[in-house]
Amino acid sequence: MVKDRWQVKETTSTIFEMPKLNTRRNHTPRFKFRVALEAAKGVRSINEIAAEHKLAPSQVTAWKKELHSEGSALFERKNASTDRRKSV
Repeated sequence: MVKDRWQVKETTSTIFEMPKLNTRRNHTPRFKFRVALEAAKGVRSINEIAAEHKLAPSQVTAWKKELHSEGSALFERKNASTDRRKSV
């Protein structure tokens, strides 16, 4: 019996099953923001949040760090360079 990647079903005939491939999950920016914000609040631990959303704790921590470092960009003015030219 092969135990590596292939599983053998023992029935009247031997049937090989393809191994289940891991598929990558793509999370929306909105989902990432909600998880990161929840982690930043500090009400629950990173491990609790990760378990609830079926994520690795390191992923939650990375999103939290990104929120802290890039969060100020939300409040930057998009047309600040054009405003400076008008006032000069």
